[in-house]
Amino acid sequence: MRWYNKLLLIGSLAYFSACVNKPAPWVPNVDLTNDVRIEESLSKDSVVNLDGESYYGKDLIDSFNEVIPNDVFGQNELLDQKNIFDLELEELIEIKDSNMVDEISQSILEPYEPDENCVALFHFEPPNYLKPDCTEKEAVEYGLTTKVNSENGLGDARYFDGNAAIVLSDFPELNPDEITIDVLIKPKSTESSFKGDRGWIINKAACPLGEYGECKGYGLFIKKPSKLVGVLGIAQNKVLLEADYLFPADKFTHLRLSYEQGIAKLFINGECLDSFEIAGPITKTENMGLGIGSEPYTQIPAHCFIGAIDEVRISNVAKKF
Repeated sequence: MRWYNKLLLIGSLAYFSACVNKPAPWVPNVDLTNDVRIEESLSKDSVVNLDGESYYGKDLIDSFNEVIPNDVFGQNELLDQKNIFDLELEELIEIKDSNMVDEISQSILEPYEPDENCVALFHFEPPNYLKPDCTEKEAVEYGLTTKVNSENGLGDARYFDGNAAIVLSDFPELNPDEITIDVLIKPKSTESSFKGDRGWIINKAACPLGEYGECKGYGLFIKKPSKLVGVLGIAQNKVLLEADYLFPADKFTHLRLSYEQGIAKLFINGECLDSFEIAGPITKTENMGLGIGSEPYTQIPAHCFIGAIDEVRISNVAKKF
């Protein structure tokens, strides 16, 4: 067997074995560098050392023989069979990644509970949907939001019609070194999710309209029907995080903006889609409220989101999934 064909085969076996990740009992090791047939060298009671790791021979043989029969180890056919084996591995990896995303999605579609790092938490539940947990303050509604159903198990959400805002005045400053903003949104439609040139979902940001300039605070908005933007004022610098995403109109999507140890991150449904490294604290805003669904500056909502919002959580720590 040619050395490069053998190298490809050993690499495939090592990759699959790492996914299996089963401990093996100690038995004499097999050296696959000898020029002998693979099925003769690799016995079911053997342990193969690959890249410093030990793998149980039975698992390698059984896994490999599922896609490569024992009688096709000829030099001319080995590479084609190795490609088939790689395709099988890719399918297994895709299934595993999909399951992980499903687990994350399930965990974020649960009601948040107040903790020691909670600064404000809106469930939008009766009797007073304007009173958040974690603070004694009560929000004010401008325009009119309406009660709608949230995801299963989450109770009610509030629908913003493009002319409404919920504002928590004199909102406290957060930890300048680490924060997390969580929110669930469901736009009116994938084509129309805001009024004006953007739709603010969460806004406690005092920043210029241009790409650069002195910036304070933080926020989340939709700039285009399929673009989410997170903004942070860090050491008075404007940091923009962006992610292209076609938001579904028939279910809620989880958004997260976080900052910790000089790294800002933007997540959608548990997946980090953009990040930026910059040293410095979050620049504080002064005498500025927290706007939900719009800007918090005036009693006339501007740059408004159109759709449902639920489970707004502001935390004084960088949360992990």
